[in-house]
Amino acid sequence: MNRKLINHLKTWGGAILIGINCGCASEDSSNSNTSIKVKPNYNVEFTQQDIEVCNGINNFSYRLISEVLANDDAVGLDGKNFAISPISCAVEIAMLAESADNGSAQKLCKILEVSDIESLGTACNKLMTYLPAPENLTKFEMANSVWYADRNDAYISDAYVKKMNSTYFADINSADLATKSGMNVINSWIDTKTDGNIRDLSGLLEPSSNIDALIFSALYFNSGEKFTFHINRTANGIFHAPNGDHIVTMMHNYSYGRFYEDDKRIVVIIGHRWVPSNLTIIMPKEGFSLADTCPESEEWYSIWGSTMEISNMELSIPRLSVASDIRLNSLPMFNTLGSITLSGMSIPSGKVGSIGQSTHFILNEDGIDLTSVSRCTFAHPQQDSLPSWIPVTIDRPFLFYVHNVATGAIIMAGRILDASNQNYKL
Repeated sequence: MNRKLINHLKTWGGAILIGINCGCASEDSSNSNTSIKVKPNYNVEFTQQDIEVCNGINNFSYRLISEVLANDDAVGLDGKNFAISPISCAVEIAMLAESADNGSAQKLCKILEVSDIESLGTACNKLMTYLPAPENLTKFEMANSVWYADRNDAYISDAYVKKMNSTYFADINSADLATKSGMNVINSWIDTKTDGNIRDLSGLLEPSSNIDALIFSALYFNSGEKFTFHINRTANGIFHAPNGDHIVTMMHNYSYGRFYEDDKRIVVIIGHRWVPSNLTIIMPKEGFSLADTCPESEEWYSIWGSTMEISNMELSIPRLSVASDIRLNSLPMFNTLGSITLSGMSIPSGKVGSIGQSTHFILNEDGIDLTSVSRCTFAHPQQDSLPSWIPVTIDRPFLFYVHNVATGAIIMAGRILDASNQNYKL
């Protein structure tokens, strides 16, 4: 693994769903054609071109988070807590590009800040191979699939199936997408791939004869016991939400990490660039909003590249549960999706309908569990001494990011406005 790539809690990652619409009728059947497994490889070599693609995907990820924050009402958040999986969304867009005609593929590559579909596919394949490797000290699984309406069976070429199998490890399935029973087949796949954390997509996906195909990317991430909290120190505390102060359950631990502060925010990184994963918390100072303090890519790299104080921190943070549905069509970065055609799948008249993501995020004493589904119709240096314990209390609205350190991939990110809003949605 090339360590020149840009420099996490117990986490569930994301699944993306893109729907491809047309106006044909559908019949009642379903068939699973393939079942592809990823073979992890920690020693996969990232070339300079791969690094450039990963950097483009990371830039897209920061831009995605920033645009979601800036378009709160348009994406259906209405001032709520949310979580989103940028890396899962990026892989989904890459799979869509592979399914599109050349002109459409270039538009999608541009969204991801990548030059061409071949280099995008190669880098995604390496990311999906590298991230699950046990040497990363995390559990990471990504399961991809393409579901097409069974009436389109004759259009799906062997070349397309082979490409999706080999590059994106994607299962290729047919189903009746016009009936509830057909959607139940897909829900069963999602239930299995997310270990029961998402059981159906009824809030995001309804059966329709207009749907030609669906593309999914289900992601699971678990970093084990590194970011657990001391349950015997859990106690009530105050969280200063926009609508007033609330009594919340605050968790505590002693963490080795990095601390950064400027005129508008406090940044806490649990873990640091020499360990496989980390959790970053960004808490605005008084007078600044989350949107004000959400870093774009260049600003983020500047923060990470600064001389951050390596510290022992006594961290206090609310116990959380977040469930959110984010409709991404309204974001400026996706304004070209309506013109995408899918001749790469050989389906006539296919068009992208919409894109969105549904997530579930829990932070408790055991760490973080996170699940997401999206649709369109992520050894420390020896120190002679460290500073004394720095008390850090996360008692105001904050942003969080879960990174894979070596690749810079953002496994999950989100916003917490009100820690008293414990929104369980299973």
